Amino acid sequence: MVQRNSSFANSHEVWKYICELGISKVDLSMEDIETILNTLIFDGKVEMTIIAAKEGTVGSVDGQMKLYRGVNPIIQPTGLVFDDCHEGCEISPSNCVYMAEWLDF
Repeated sequence: MVQRNSSFANSHEVWKYICELGISKVDLSMEDIETILNTLIFDGKVEMTIIAAKEGTVGSVDGQMKLYRGVNPIIQPTGLVFDDCHEGCEISPSNCVYMAEWLDF
């Protein structure tokens, strides 16, 4: 459990690491970092956990802190799937540019 927990970092630590590496061409705010982390969560590349934290701890809000870590998914995410993707709808296999590109390999 200790090893698992030590693999997490809060958004401030992620921000600091990116700043120290100098890999961003623009100055990123904490809000930018959290938006990026949320995108990575939705993509299945990062997971988040919430822990109790002392008030005043950097990155804590209302006594809680979000921690993040990278993950290697067992299976790759399939991407977006639309329930209304069928003939006669606005989104359909016959007018889908992505389907055409995918089949044109």
